[in-house]
Amino acid sequence: HWSKRGLDWRRLDPTQQVRYFYLTTLEQAKTHGIGRASGETPSQYAPRLAKHIAVAGKAAEEGVEDSEKGNNDQQAVQKLTDAFMQARYSKQPLQKPDSTAIARIWENLKVYLSL
Repeated sequence: HWSKRGLDWRRLDPTQQVRYFYLTTLEQAKTHGIGRASGETPSQYAPRLAKHIAVAGKAAEEGVEDSEKGNNDQQAVQKLTDAFMQARYSKQPLQKPDSTAIARIWENLKVYLSL
C-alpha cells in the first residue's frame, strides 16, 4: 500500500512517481467501492473509473457541459493509465515533465474521488 507508507512522492524518481499516482488512485477508488477487479487490466478499468469520477464531479463543476466534463474525465484517467502502463512495462524511464503533467491530473482526480 503505497499511500500508507507515508512516502513523500516528490522524492521519488519520475517513473516511481507515476506508479505512486496510479496506485494511490486505485486505493482511493477502492475505498469508494470502485476498485479494480482481479484480472481486470488497467485499460479495462479506466472507463469504469472515469464514469465514477464524472458522476462524482458533476455537482462540483456546475456550468460545464456534461459531454465536455465526461470527455475531460475520460482523458485524464486515460492519461494516468497510459503513463502507469509506460512506467510499469516500458524499459525506458519516464522523465520529469512526464511525471509533472501526471501529478496535475492526479491532484484533480484525488479531489473527485474524495467527493
